[in-house]
Amino acid sequence: MAASSIATPLTDKQKRQLEKLQRRKKYSDLAIQGTNNSSIASKRSVEVLYCKQLEENKSIDNGDGSKEYFKYFVPKAPKRSPCINRGYWLRLHAIRSRLEQIADYTNKDIVVINLGCGFDPLPFQLLDEENAENRHYAKRFSFLDVDYADLIKRKTEIIKSTPELVKIIGGCFDESKSNTDGFSSAKYEVLACNLNQPESFRKLLENKRLSNRDLVKVFIAEVSLAYMKPDHADAIISLCATLPSSHFLILEQLIPQGPYEPFSKQMLKHFIKNDSPLQSVLAYQTMSSQVQRFTRLGFKFVNEGDMYQLWQSVDSDSRLRIQNIEPFDELEEFQLFSHHYIILHGANFECDFSHKFVDRPKVESLSSLNAHFTKLKYSINRKFGSAVYDAGEGNIIYFGGCDPCRVNDIQRVDPQTGEKIEINCMNSPSARMCHTVVAYPHGGKLFLLGGRKGPIQGFSDTWLFDYESKQWEQGPDLPETRFRHCAKFISEDQILLFGGNTRGAQFLIFEPASRRFKNCKFEGAKMLESPLISASMDYNIECNKGVIIGGSHDGTHVSNTLFVFSCRGKEISILKEFSHPLLQRYGSKVTFLNDREILIAGGTSSDRLFGRHNAIILVNIETEDIKEVPIAPEIWEHYPLFLVGFELLLLPNNEILIIGGGATCYGFGSVWNQGFQIKL
Repeated sequence: MAASSIATPLTDKQKRQLEKLQRRKKYSDLAIQGTNNSSIASKRSVEVLYCKQLEENKSIDNGDGSKEYFKYFVPKAPKRSPCINRGYWLRLHAIRSRLEQIADYTNKDIVVINLGCGFDPLPFQLLDEENAENRHYAKRFSFLDVDYADLIKRKTEIIKSTPELVKIIGGCFDESKSNTDGFSSAKYEVLACNLNQPESFRKLLENKRLSNRDLVKVFIAEVSLAYMKPDHADAIISLCATLPSSHFLILEQLIPQGPYEPFSKQMLKHFIKNDSPLQSVLAYQTMSSQVQRFTRLGFKFVNEGDMYQLWQSVDSDSRLRIQNIEPFDELEEFQLFSHHYIILHGANFECDFSHKFVDRPKVESLSSLNAHFTKLKYSINRKFGSAVYDAGEGNIIYFGGCDPCRVNDIQRVDPQTGEKIEINCMNSPSARMCHTVVAYPHGGKLFLLGGRKGPIQGFSDTWLFDYESKQWEQGPDLPETRFRHCAKFISEDQILLFGGNTRGAQFLIFEPASRRFKNCKFEGAKMLESPLISASMDYNIECNKGVIIGGSHDGTHVSNTLFVFSCRGKEISILKEFSHPLLQRYGSKVTFLNDREILIAGGTSSDRLFGRHNAIILVNIETEDIKEVPIAPEIWEHYPLFLVGFELLLLPNNEILIIGGGATCYGFGSVWNQGFQIKL
């Protein structure tokens, strides 16, 4: 007997469940569409601030004027942080520069299919005949924008009601193809398609008849496939690879050190909170896994890099101009952001990647040193302040920093009990960050040097604090302003300053008795001939040796060299230097453990994102041996942690404390480092 073909009616409970699933899917789709609003607003901020100063999108008729396109979709320009502005300029540059390379590589016509286009005005930028930058494209570009129906409808309405945009795309539409879900003109078409349904996308490609080998296809997915289930996203990529002469540009998130790395954890949390969880990134966490993905799905030729590699590939003149657009002192946060995004260019035919990303140095497997990590009973929710251990009182003294506003108070903490007291002081220095505080060897006093207010508003003042009277006394001024520098006592009556953001000498000695700063005689290391910004330094008075690690001269490239030096009188002698990829750190901290071994913690790097195993390392400065000091899994995975803007202290009982610190994770929110103790 044949089975009945009549469908069984749904029960009331099944109907409610189906309706709930449909509502949830609709809500999820809307949340993903909502990410377009934030992204496009940030790009509008970049357009207002950057374009004219970088002479981008110059008008052929308007002298020094730059044409703006995001303004039609975001009429009111928001103000974003310098780090977000630089990051979104880099995102715009990532796509635009790859398209330019493709156009330079071929004389054929090019169709750009933007998957999850949002309100991106890229077609109008490249089709605008009044934009001087487009002349060398010889009108070879055409565009197909694809996104959710609701978003496409809104975009269509904006375009049709904006004469300037209508003029760019030809001034007339093919009304037979135009509807509420899109429209078509000679060089620009916009269509609705839910990319979560690969079959719908397959039909769209078939209808567009893109199989001509002489037509170059460029598919763009700028943080759009990232929200999809990996198998759906993979199906889209695979369909694109079936068309001849195809390129694929994908820009999306990475989690190179896994989902528990502090920035990654906050980024994933942010998108979950906004009901638009990143799904593909959990399947393809690293650049190598993305390369394997694209080669497996049909794009056999791949050029990939993270966004910091892209930043380093920008010519030095352009980088300098960008650095001069607005005050910027957020390199750690910019590096963290940049290591969490990939720009990958795939092709399904042999392609000359004229701007191939340079491979980074690999780190060979290192031995590990097991250490005991303990959560502290207290936390100091400050970053970029300065802390010392006062031997006389047996307390930690933390001055200044930001929370997030700059402050000028002193916190005293008993490291044994966790008791925290704010000291009421007389005649306090101005609020500041990125300064140094050093404790006098026998306790009782501390000395404050430099720091900054705004990113380019450095201080040159110094201050002496007396614990007993709880009073500040202003000392002699530094010869120049100086912040993000290092300072350590090198004897009972001399303080050595090194580096920082300053126009002054790389080394200075301060003698408290004479209240005078003196220059040092220095020879032996070319890299130290000018100040390194945010290097780390420590000095062991007993063996008369110091170390300097990392730092940057130009705000882009970070030193990977460790220098061992000594200071006698006013003469600095370099005893040895050696380099290693794990020594490349900006904003790290270092302390001597004995006369041979040092512990280096945190900071950020040009070349890599530090993880649980290598964020903290132990270095033998005699043998040059490096060991990893893995952070305990329970702290790495479940404890608020960020080794940026923190302090590293060695107590008399050989306990090591990491206190303070934190970071703003791009547009994903802030995290404060809660602090922990290390016993080796």
